[in-house]
Amino acid sequence: MGTITVLLIIFFPFCSGIFTIYLFTKLDQSKYQVRGVVGPYFAAIALLFGLFASLSAGDVWQRLNVENNLIVSEVNSLRTMLRIADGMVEHSEIKDKIYKEVDKFIKVEYALAEMEKNTGDTKNIIASKPLQAFFTILLDTKNFMGNTLAQSSLLNIIIDVKDYRFHRLELLKSHISIYKLILIIVLGVLTQFSIALCHAGNTRALISTVFLFSMAFSVTMFFLTIFENNSIFASILNLEPFLDVF
Repeated sequence: MGTITVLLIIFFPFCSGIFTIYLFTKLDQSKYQVRGVVGPYFAAIALLFGLFASLSAGDVWQRLNVENNLIVSEVNSLRTMLRIADGMVEHSEIKDKIYKEVDKFIKVEYALAEMEKNTGDTKNIIASKPLQAFFTILLDTKNFMGNTLAQSSLLNIIIDVKDYRFHRLELLKSHISIYKLILIIVLGVLTQFSIALCHAGNTRALISTVFLFSMAFSVTMFFLTIFENNSIFASILNLEPFLDVF
């Protein structure tokens, strides 16, 4: 989502609030005055707005939690690989290779995460060379000298790491559906109208209440859209597990 689009979404509540105040001020000065709308009417509409806004915010935090859990799962799998390698004391050569490739993998993935954090660019995500090297090493039976149990265990682990990495990187490209944002905007505007209806004929109350809700409306849209920026989302990920593998 582009910066201009985000700014438009954030400032839209104030524009619609100003329009609502202008519209109902003009209605009060015309023969189409509105009277007698009670306060609970506003609550009924606002409840729908709050419900959909909270559900959408929950989607954002769930995405963040899943992303962090994938990082932890990835790191735990790498640790398991190292512990298996530690147990292969009679195969010091394969142990050294595994340690070396794990170190490369961590450095490459951490650098990739830093690039996403600094630039927001997720288009240059490519296959991991260290992972490819892992498969080359682990598929060579000569490296294991008949220890098929260790070989199959390490292969299963590296397949899991590949899956975790794929889902982690794909999740960075995920965004809130534009239809959800449109629905929240529509419900927000209807809430502004319902507030205005409840304060028809009282200009001061109309302006203050619509303006206060517009501020809350704008803050809600800000937090929903700000995390759609890849660099901002990447900046709040917990990358510390990558630095604590060994």
